[in-house]
Amino acid sequence: MNKREYEVVQERWRELCQKVLARCPEPQEWQQWFNYSFVEVCEGDDTVPVYGIVNRRISRGVSFFFQEPLGGERSPDFYIKSDSTGKELSYLSIVCSLRDSDLERAERVLVLWICSDTTLAIIGDMIDRENGLSNEDLARRRMAIEDQRRFDAAN
Repeated sequence: MNKREYEVVQERWRELCQKVLARCPEPQEWQQWFNYSFVEVCEGDDTVPVYGIVNRRISRGVSFFFQEPLGGERSPDFYIKSDSTGKELSYLSIVCSLRDSDLERAERVLVLWICSDTTLAIIGDMIDRENGLSNEDLARRRMAIEDQRRFDAAN
């Protein structure tokens, strides 16, 4: 990615965030989170996001990573890192191309993450569905999470 392409990617993410925030009750609480340079993103490792926003009051953030469209691969991919104690920031990472269909999928998840008080579990299920998990896979995942909670409570 050259510098011009980087600027286009960053601007598309900024526009998508502004579009989603315009539908939210308190958009001013969301601020730019990352301010990485072209060199840090394009010449560094792939763990550096192109853009991000954060709402410190509700301890949620979003980080955006660019991915070139690859054949038939699904895009975007979504990942949540959450802290059930509420002491640390929970954040959504979106790895996505700039294809319109990919940005539409990203927008659906982003609206829930930014504009609602939807629980992380529900958002997690939606993300899993967007990432292609079946209802059967989701049920197995929920059972494994519940088993882990019981194990943690017992120890």
